[in-house]
Amino acid sequence: MAKFYVGCGHLSLIVEAEDAGGAALWAVHRWIGDIESNTCLEFRIKKQTGSLALSILLLNNAKNGSVRLADEITVSEIGIGYDDAGRFNTELVLEEYCELASAVTSLVTS
Repeated sequence: MAKFYVGCGHLSLIVEAEDAGGAALWAVHRWIGDIESNTCLEFRIKKQTGSLALSILLLNNAKNGSVRLADEITVSEIGIGYDDAGRFNTELVLEEYCELASAVTSLVTS
């Protein structure tokens, strides 16, 4: 696995992942905290009602208060502030994260 530097707004994190997309997903998971269905439910409601604005979207996190995510997630193998490995739409990554979280929750509860 490779080491990636992931940034989103004022947040940054170093993660190990198979690829840049996996690094973006892993960073979202770490920023949000443990898999919380309430966070994903809030995201889906805001998306369906059209009130989703990622620059001001606050996701509840029991451990760290709240997390503010920017519109893009940057991933680099060089360091924080670079995007050599890719730029990812935060909304799409969060949507994928919520789908995975829902699947994991279904497996655990069944």
